[in-house]
Amino acid sequence: MKIYKPERGRGAIYLFLSIFIVDGLALLLMQFLDSYIILNLIGVFIVCFTLYCLYYFIMDLTLEYRVYDDMIEINTIMPFRKVKIPMNEILGYGKQNGAIEGTKLSGIGTSKFAFGKGLIENVGITYMYTPSCREVLYIKTKDIGYGISPKRIDKFEEMLINHGKELKTFEVVKNKNVHLYKEKKFIIPFVLASAIIIFMTINPFMFYLMNKLPAMMPVSFNANFEVIAFTTGKIFAFRQMTYGVFNMIVLLCMYYASRFCAKYDKESAYKYIYISLISALAFLFMQIKVLVAFA
Repeated sequence: MKIYKPERGRGAIYLFLSIFIVDGLALLLMQFLDSYIILNLIGVFIVCFTLYCLYYFIMDLTLEYRVYDDMIEINTIMPFRKVKIPMNEILGYGKQNGAIEGTKLSGIGTSKFAFGKGLIENVGITYMYTPSCREVLYIKTKDIGYGISPKRIDKFEEMLINHGKELKTFEVVKNKNVHLYKEKKFIIPFVLASAIIIFMTINPFMFYLMNKLPAMMPVSFNANFEVIAFTTGKIFAFRQMTYGVFNMIVLLCMYYASRFCAKYDKESAYKYIYISLISALAFLFMQIKVLVAFA
């Protein structure tokens, strides 16, 4: 076994500064707000964003490439991130110097570094494990490509040549028939999000029509969930309906984003519909909390 350390670039610095700056600005903004809904949404964003960046930050710091006689292993301390590439499945390899040219499908990155899945020119769908863009090797298999940036890249390339692997370019093929509705990973969260949105849109209005709403209902809360403004039950119902319409728009946008992404990679397309599902659940939770407390 031979271990190759990655060429260090700007990835770790970029991720650390992103956490520091974005979380700092979000926390600063929270000092000037006194809205229960907005503060909770910002809080959820801070937690998700920080965990997301920390995941790739730790991956960057612990990444290494291991070469065995019969395979290449991409290894990090993060669980489920040990990738094994059998030598007999490698079709060839590509090289790139300078800015990383491609479209990010998932993960995080810039033209200077990349972690996650991307669409790379002359390679296709590629899992990126590249802390630096100085010199990148793309290892191509039948199903997927892998981007790496090892130190002593000439030695790594020599190893590939010794195993009979050639420098090549590959045609990027789109999925002509995209039928996401046949995929359980897509259709289940899509149906759930749709049902939640319909329920949260109709529910307050049904309360109003059945005279189950008080004459006055709260429309604004401070950070401690204390009412700071009231309105009529009718206006409250219509305002809740606008939240439902907003989530319908989010669902529609995420649906078309999924369709576009699925032309190249179905696995990366599923995440968009989960964004809509999480948004709908957050608004439903807040609606139920208000109705339970005041209706």
